[in-house]
Amino acid sequence: HMLPLRKYDSSVMLTEEGLESMSLNRILLNVDSMILGAKTRHRREVLRRLTSDAEIRVDKKTTVTSPGFAGSGTGDNVFSGNYPDGTALPNSYTLYFRVASGSLSAGLKAAVAELRRWQVGPFDLIGPQAQIDAIVALGAPDFIAAGSELIRQGSGTAEAQVDPNQYVGVFDKDVRVRKPILDYSDANITIYKSFGNLNPRNPLAWRYDEQRGRGAFVRSRSLYPLDQAVLLQYFGIGVNNRTAVANIRVAGSGGYVAPTFS
Repeated sequence: HMLPLRKYDSSVMLTEEGLESMSLNRILLNVDSMILGAKTRHRREVLRRLTSDAEIRVDKKTTVTSPGFAGSGTGDNVFSGNYPDGTALPNSYTLYFRVASGSLSAGLKAAVAELRRWQVGPFDLIGPQAQIDAIVALGAPDFIAAGSELIRQGSGTAEAQVDPNQYVGVFDKDVRVRKPILDYSDANITIYKSFGNLNPRNPLAWRYDEQRGRGAFVRSRSLYPLDQAVLLQYFGIGVNNRTAVANIRVAGSGGYVAPTFS
């Protein structure tokens, strides 16, 4: 499936008079803030594509769309075929789930079981504070907490063998639960398989314009240095491996709903 590509820009919006009166530190702060904004855009676009069950137009000038994970897409984008062992997929197969809060453990295990039919663990899990707290509250044997570099666990106490600086523990034996993310507060949980940086089997892929390169670059609408300087970047985040992610919405009724980003 083709990947989307978009143009993003931002501007320092300075004036000649302002530049002449500003200190070097203030000028650098403006530039650093613009670069930080670009990095935030990268993170948000990754999370949006990771959690969305929508089809996205490949380019603004075409009707061709790039689908999400299994369960997303219509027409030629419908996910079909068999499991790796040759077993036929059920009708309307999907990796987008809705789970009631009262059956959180069973629902998450069902989602992980589907991922295990396609991929080999370990898997990673992300979610906002409330959902991570709910998973931690499940306790043993469903959830095993990570240790601490400052605290020695007592004899006979189970301890997850993961980095406590990145993870709060492990769910269902091989799902590493990451510390809460602050990008959204909706009741969404995402479980994914990562194959490592730049691996062609990863769930998402970064597309960039081959003529302009993958980095951001500065263009200016004024001859005066930095006046109206514009940071441009062409990139797109698309789904690359449609069976490497399970998305869950925790709700009492309805179907899957993607989180909302501010």
